[in-house]
Amino acid sequence: MRREPLPLDKIRARHHALHQQIRALEQLLEQREEPDEARVREALVLFEGFEPMLEEHFAVEERGGYFSDVLKVAPRFTRWATRLERNHGDFRARLQRLLELAHNAVDAPDKWSKVISGVAEFLQKLKEHEAEENDLVRAAFMDDLAPGD
Repeated sequence: MRREPLPLDKIRARHHALHQQIRALEQLLEQREEPDEARVREALVLFEGFEPMLEEHFAVEERGGYFSDVLKVAPRFTRWATRLERNHGDFRARLQRLLELAHNAVDAPDKWSKVISGVAEFLQKLKEHEAEENDLVRAAFMDDLAPGD
């Protein structure tokens, strides 16, 4: 009999898939040679595929598939979770701007370095955000319960 994955198992699997996509983008961006049109197009395809994955990731967290489980265990972290959730809108807007910039830069080699640095910065900020979410989960599920929880 196959058991239904626990909520944390599902979260872990989604985070792993997201981080694999981030790593694939980073590897492409880390190539030492000067970017050429083929590399820029490859990065654009990867980045376009990243958008729905990130959107689904954020949507699950916002629908209660992530933060609500944390807050059931540790309601004292409500402000922390709320702040992290609000950051999602900033990431969405930044991603849209980068996608637009990338589309406009495919045939403009003078813009490639700006796209590459913008995507690299975006991914770094996203990894920091994800690490903070992981810290929240660890704090909620691993720390001793505070008085009043």
